[in-house]
Amino acid sequence: MILNLVEKLILLSLDNDNGKFISHGPLFNTTIAGATIAELIIRKKIRLSEKLLKVSNTKPTHDKVLDYALEKIYKSNKEHSISHWIVKFSNSAQKSIDIYVQNFIDKKILIKKESKVLWVFNTTNFPTKNSQTEDLLRLELNNIIIRGNNEISIENKLIIGLISVCDLNNEVYGKSNSKERRKRIKGIINSDDFVKQIIDEIEYAYTTFVVVITTVIT
Repeated sequence: MILNLVEKLILLSLDNDNGKFISHGPLFNTTIAGATIAELIIRKKIRLSEKLLKVSNTKPTHDKVLDYALEKIYKSNKEHSISHWIVKFSNSAQKSIDIYVQNFIDKKILIKKESKVLWVFNTTNFPTKNSQTEDLLRLELNNIIIRGNNEISIENKLIIGLISVCDLNNEVYGKSNSKERRKRIKGIINSDDFVKQIIDEIEYAYTTFVVVITTVIT
């Protein structure tokens, strides 16, 4: 099964046994938004020109999340930066997550499990039913980071950066956070200007969000 960047990130962020999201909240939502934009760029639907995102191809991808983002960018009255669209799409990130999770349920990769917390509060989790797709992804990424495979596709460079920025490194590669491993991850991100820009824009968008929220609270 071929997954896009957002789908990969969602699968990797779910605990296979209890079905809870390991990464969640504003940082994860911001990363989901950044992954959506990155996916549209590598599919040549949008491009970066003079620091602004511009639409290159309006033909539908037949993916609800990607087509929603593409339409919003195309119909905008004004061209904006990557960070602007990351902030905007982070507001609808939970809807994107819900769409992809339902797709995984339909394809029998995940199951939906309803339960209660403290016998009072309802909660919904998504344990893994068939881990084959995720197992292959994890193996591929671990071969790159741990075993040092040097031929890395742009998709893998991006997902490695996305995993790092939303703090999923331990979940994907194990808890041995060695200096060598951290150095390799950083080196992969910095080796490609496009990948580094996406990660920098996600971090900038998240920092902007935190500053706004802190200002409102204080």
